[in-house]
Amino acid sequence: MRDVPEGWIRVKLKDCGTWWSGGTPATEEPRFWGGDIPWISAASLKDFRINDSDRRVTRAGSMAGTKVVEPGTVLFVVRGMSLKKEFRVGVAQRGVAFGQDCKALLPHASIDGTFLGLALKARERDILAMVDEAGHGTGRLPTDLMERLEIAIPADLAEQRRIVEVLDAFDEQVMSANRELAKWREVEAGFVANTFKVDSHSGWQTPTVGALLGGGGEIQIGPFGSQLHSHEYATDGIPVVMPQDIIDGSISPDKIARVPIRKSRELARHLLVFGDVVLGRRGDLSRCAVVRAENEGWLCGTGCLRIRLGASRILPEWLAIAYTQDYCQRQIAASAVGSTMPNINSGIVKNLRVPVLPMEMQRRAISALNAQRVGLSAAELKVLQLMHAKQGLVDDLLSGSVRV
Repeated sequence: MRDVPEGWIRVKLKDCGTWWSGGTPATEEPRFWGGDIPWISAASLKDFRINDSDRRVTRAGSMAGTKVVEPGTVLFVVRGMSLKKEFRVGVAQRGVAFGQDCKALLPHASIDGTFLGLALKARERDILAMVDEAGHGTGRLPTDLMERLEIAIPADLAEQRRIVEVLDAFDEQVMSANRELAKWREVEAGFVANTFKVDSHSGWQTPTVGALLGGGGEIQIGPFGSQLHSHEYATDGIPVVMPQDIIDGSISPDKIARVPIRKSRELARHLLVFGDVVLGRRGDLSRCAVVRAENEGWLCGTGCLRIRLGASRILPEWLAIAYTQDYCQRQIAASAVGSTMPNINSGIVKNLRVPVLPMEMQRRAISALNAQRVGLSAAELKVLQLMHAKQGLVDDLLSGSVRV
């Protein structure tokens, strides 16, 4: 740990308060369950401020193998699958009981429980490094290591609480931005649902994708595994679009695989061009995106399929959205093949019927949707900026490098 600032102290977690272990009342005893006391487990400890749980115990249950702790108590997971990727910690806002996969720490009067919980969450990386294997992929956080963990705390309780107040105020900004984002998403979803509701428009036609392919149009599946082996992927080179890269109607570059340029030349017939529609053809069959300028020259990967419309009477953006709606997805579900994982092929896609309006109506609808998405993108960016700012603020305030 870095040096603590003036007026702060370094303290081991075991000296921060009273520790408690939890337990599970007999599950076969009905009088122990269904009461009004939340029972927190490794699976249900998801919120930092703990108010409720999907399971509750009665007063009798609270005295039969578990422990009820008071508001302000810090609870954290010490055993569970979640410890493989995250450290779950929260602060009780009311009296709660808890299971044996959690520990509870009631801070001394000189330590604010919410501050302590935030300080532990800020040490997540260090805490996850302590996790070992309990068997069958279950993570275990040794209590003795947690007890020796040192955290920095302002000696002044009032300063601890001022830090909590600042972070609470910032949390409210984040929640407000998320509410705004949810509204934008709701508006977009409503617009799309109404636009592509087949019965709501006169003039609907439902030709097959095959009939919509104009001059130069084609349907092409990605390369087979025999054409592109796992050992041929590289850290640099041409991006290869897999089903998992198609997220929310766009192609995400975040975790995309790549192949050397020479390999992409061997697979030139699978290269994507601007305006292609690329689909995931196995697993989640709702994945669909239009190839943008920044994606041109990327490779359609194994597990995907591309539609090149050519001189068609349907816009690629219209086809991509229509494909994800109920009218098309019901056909896909009914036609998919495969006993363990649903699959589609070029023949299924060619025979897929798509609702189509005149080209000018398509253009107006896509233009209106794009305008909606500008607002949506701005709301998403605002949330991301606030989350980044919050993380920086948390690091500064909980280390004492910035004082309140």
